[in-house]
Amino acid sequence: LGTGGLVKAYTESAQLVVNTVGRGQRVPVHIVMIALPYNLLERLRLVVTRQRGEVLGEDFAADITMTVRLPVDSFESFQNDLRELSAGKLQAEVIETKEMIVPVA
Repeated sequence: LGTGGLVKAYTESAQLVVNTVGRGQRVPVHIVMIALPYNLLERLRLVVTRQRGEVLGEDFAADITMTVRLPVDSFESFQNDLRELSAGKLQAEVIETKEMIVPVA
């Protein structure tokens, strides 16, 4: 291919990958756990969605233990929604904080 052909091939390949993958942004997120009674499960799922979170897991025993990932900037609002939903009885516990890459439109 020669130097010019290799440069062109590598450039086109790199552009194809960048255009296919798209852009992303690093967003700090908390992974939290909440123990809740069965009667609040569906309402809490709605709160998670409204706060741009994602339910990662649910363990069903005497109570439900829910694991949720949500943006750090939504955490205080999420805690307020939990208190309102449960008359002050529920509180999320942060078990991990990390960064996640989310697509940018």
